[in-house]
Amino acid sequence: MIKNYFNIAIRNLVKHKFFSFINIAGLATGITSFFLIALFVFSELNYETGFDDYENIYRARFYGKFPNNVVNISYSSPSLSSALLENFPEVISSTRFNKHQSVSLRYVDKTFDEENFYSVDSTFTDVISLEVVYGSLKNSLNSPNKIILTEKISKKYFGNIDPTGKVLESENNNYLVTAVVKDLPQNTHFQFDLLSSIYGHPISNTKSWYLQNVFTYFKLEKGTDKKLFEEKINSKFKPYLYSEIGRAINLSKDQLDEQGITFKYIIEGISDIHLYTEFDANGNPAGGRITYVYAFILIAFSILAIACFNFINLSTAKSIERSKEIGIRKTLGSTKLQLVKQFFFETFLMTLPSVLIALFLVEISSPFFTKIFNIQLSENYLNSLWVIPIILLFTVILALLSGLYPSFYLSKLNPIKSLSNQTGSFFRNSLVIIQFSVCIFLIISTILTNQQIDFILNKNLGFNKDYVIVIDKSNNLNSSVYNFTNELSSNSNINAVSNSSTLPGKFYPLYPYKYADSGSDQSFPMRFLSSDNGFTDVFEMKLKLGRFFSEDRITDSTAIVLNETALKTLGIKGNPIGKNIVRYESGGPAVYQIIGVLEDFNFESLHNDIQSLVIHLSDRSVSERYISVSISKTGLSNSIKYIEDVWKKYSEAKEFKYTFFDDDNRKLYESEERTKSLLTVFSLLAIFVTGLGLLGLTTYAASKRSKEIGIRKVLGASVIQILILMVSGLVKLVVVANIVAWPISFLVLDNWLENFHYKINIDFWLFAITGFISLIFTIITVFSYVYKSATVNPVESLHDE
Repeated sequence: MIKNYFNIAIRNLVKHKFFSFINIAGLATGITSFFLIALFVFSELNYETGFDDYENIYRARFYGKFPNNVVNISYSSPSLSSALLENFPEVISSTRFNKHQSVSLRYVDKTFDEENFYSVDSTFTDVISLEVVYGSLKNSLNSPNKIILTEKISKKYFGNIDPTGKVLESENNNYLVTAVVKDLPQNTHFQFDLLSSIYGHPISNTKSWYLQNVFTYFKLEKGTDKKLFEEKINSKFKPYLYSEIGRAINLSKDQLDEQGITFKYIIEGISDIHLYTEFDANGNPAGGRITYVYAFILIAFSILAIACFNFINLSTAKSIERSKEIGIRKTLGSTKLQLVKQFFFETFLMTLPSVLIALFLVEISSPFFTKIFNIQLSENYLNSLWVIPIILLFTVILALLSGLYPSFYLSKLNPIKSLSNQTGSFFRNSLVIIQFSVCIFLIISTILTNQQIDFILNKNLGFNKDYVIVIDKSNNLNSSVYNFTNELSSNSNINAVSNSSTLPGKFYPLYPYKYADSGSDQSFPMRFLSSDNGFTDVFEMKLKLGRFFSEDRITDSTAIVLNETALKTLGIKGNPIGKNIVRYESGGPAVYQIIGVLEDFNFESLHNDIQSLVIHLSDRSVSERYISVSISKTGLSNSIKYIEDVWKKYSEAKEFKYTFFDDDNRKLYESEERTKSLLTVFSLLAIFVTGLGLLGLTTYAASKRSKEIGIRKVLGASVIQILILMVSGLVKLVVVANIVAWPISFLVLDNWLENFHYKINIDFWLFAITGFISLIFTIITVFSYVYKSATVNPVESLHDE
């Protein structure tokens, strides 16, 4: 019986080559898209799962609510880690995780600047499981200046030998290598290269609940309720937070309560950080990615559904052609179940090669997807034992979904009725409408996503971001930074140079500030940065009032510059120049005088509104983290070469690395740009699959209506009239599909735009253009075949076979 099913199925596939090609090509394209997105989604959903007991590892982050501001950061107090171990028996282990600014390490004649260098407690390896290559993790970080390397870093300095016991040198420390561990998988938010002992680091002995400047990770006993534990630690530690932060900002517990100011720690599982948290591993605003994961899951199933709908449409459309076959087989005794098995077997024989072709396409295209779209796909998935059973199960399920309706529909078909009436057209039309609705939604989403990302990337941020070079390791210059920036400024191709603690788009620390003459004890947490006098010149920021810092004025060491939002936050009326501001620091209050007010500029991601900002003058004897250089458009390469030469002169020939500020700024919107690119590609694939289906239906319809077309031509119908007749039915379906897709698109995209503080409007013309595009696409897709049918000689179309 199976052999008979197989022979009949092969005979039908070969007999109808064109329709078989359309079905297999459509299914293969849909399955390829589905598999690629599935690999991407699988990788996203499996962040941190490579660590032992990852379900019980958590991070604590600080949350503070103020009358006009919310402080929500991934940092916590340096006192929290030990306090968790001392006060809660359900805490198995806990560790602090603190990033170094940038460290130059040397071994013999090899010197490299290391960015992913962290200090951790000796308990780090108890919380985060690492696979050892050389050495031992036991006591590997239990004393100052011990260091663990990843395999990649070990090979960079020592080649393929065991480096344990060897020493890496830096300016301030010599680090003893105690262990080498396997490189971390890409689907983890840690991504460190070196781990040094936190003992000896200034932060290790800090006993403060006021400062929130380290990452705290800890492991809980299995089965511990996260929410309940969060309530317990806040009940325990809130008094410490209220006491120290309240003392620092000069407010009592009662005053904090009166003003609605609260502090607490939020507990988040490490497997949730990548998808749900608003911050990356360095504390920078990142934005959770779960929304995009959900979006791509929807796209994957949409494209797969379109491919399945194509098969169902073509199978049911060709039902009349097979009605004689079905009638004869029923007359000869075939049961309904036997017919269902036969038609399902045919579906399976088209689905199986489609899946195999899709697997091949995924293998050859995944490297390009990884590189071009900067996404991580699950690797070596074909090597997993569970993959083959899942693929077989997927093939069977897909065959059932695609063939179930056609099989039952064809098996119960009444041949006599079918010869006089094309049944099933309502169902086919409904599927076409759904197909087009999905395509229209994807087209609208693609256009609007492109518009929003382009709007963000091209929006006037209130400062210049073009032709600015950033050096993110100015600590290598130490006290020479002043001479370095001065020498650069003397070059005619360099417009301005600045040394600052942070830059637009980077992390901005918080300090509480109060207007000295406000008559109130209330203070406000505000972002701040330290910079020299060149900061506003590099970024071409505009002053609203007063002036910026001057290197000739000694008194500027106690001066500050505010942005407009900070001025409003502090409630300063009238001319603010010369008025005093109090900053509450761990050592007590310090008084600063306002010398200028900057026009507001977007120093954070455009996902957020403009926050209050205070700028302090940096100490010339200490190098701040970033050096930014504004260069002329002409002679770009010469200017970079000049900067490198001066760098080597003052940094003792240490490695020179730089980035362009506008490239760094684009990284704030990597998720959106990636979504934009992927959405464009998969929208085109969905359109392609829909086009294949349309072509198949049109080809079949034209062939079945050839005699009608011939009669109409004999009776005087023009080619244009016949074209309109043939296309009008599809055009009506496209119009209905637009009516269905437009409101859904508006609701979904309007919700997505809520993630941005600065966003475009959804205009009606977008829907009108999309509707026009869908109509033109339909006409172009079917025109060639319809035109051929409309121009054929009536004698040929009317003769009997």
